[in-house]
Amino acid sequence: MSKLTPNKHLVVTLVGVLFILFLLMFTDPKKMPLVILVMPFLLLFITIYSGTKLLLSQTRLKVNSRRQTMVASASAALPVLLLLFQSIHQLTLRDVLVAVSLVVLVVFYISRADFIR
Repeated sequence: MSKLTPNKHLVVTLVGVLFILFLLMFTDPKKMPLVILVMPFLLLFITIYSGTKLLLSQTRLKVNSRRQTMVASASAALPVLLLLFQSIHQLTLRDVLVAVSLVVLVVFYISRADFIR
């Protein structure tokens, strides 16, 4: 998804929102297979990632593509991770701090890694 134009990011974001709304309104989690239960989380990640990339590409700040991808990935991973914890009733303050720390450490590690440059 790194080579998408801003218009395509907009389409991906809108389609993702529509699919998430469709899944939440017209499905019953008790009757769905496990694969379908995971879909909203993946769609949410893709939608937030694409929306963040769209916003970063439209700002007046000149942010390079690599940094846009890191910011978009981190901003998509954190809420999805917290929603996953909440869905299994394991979200506490300690879990929030661990999730934030994990995302910060991964972003720091990736920003310093030589294989991305």
